[in-house]
Amino acid sequence: MHDRKVNTTTNGAASVKDKTLSELKMLDAGKGQRIPTADEVLDLINSKVGVNIELNGPGTAMKAARLISLYLNKGWDLGNFLVSSFSFWELRRFKSFDCSAKTGLLFEDFTYDIFRIATGLDCYSINPRIDLVNKRFVEYAHRVGLKVFPYTANSPEDIRRLKEMGADGLFSDFPDRL
Repeated sequence: MHDRKVNTTTNGAASVKDKTLSELKMLDAGKGQRIPTADEVLDLINSKVGVNIELNGPGTAMKAARLISLYLNKGWDLGNFLVSSFSFWELRRFKSFDCSAKTGLLFEDFTYDIFRIATGLDCYSINPRIDLVNKRFVEYAHRVGLKVFPYTANSPEDIRRLKEMGADGLFSDFPDRL
């Protein structure tokens, strides 16, 4: 569940953290669909596509590292995973669990320090808000060894513009538009 509240994607109303797993599983996420667990999603895609796991709260680093370890033991490739977060601390904690999955630093406000922070955390990518990205930004990120995966590119124009700028990938709510 990406959002902190269930209201935006289900017929429920509350914070995710205030619900048990069984309560979350009873919610309708549209046309009878239920909220899947991370295991259910990973089992469904069965390593056919890469997956971005966002550390979206305190204490998520260890859980993500354990989950990745479990799926590596099931035969998944380390390259199937990107772990991203807005939290420098969670990314640092994730790295401390000796998990060598690629990491990406999410951010929504630009400062040149972001490049120093991302390289200091040994990140694979920086994942900026889409309106922060221009060709110069992408070129500089590449010079310091970082991939660029902006979020959230939903319009065909934004997708085309990011490709022309040299972005290495992007986050979208509509993968079929890619």
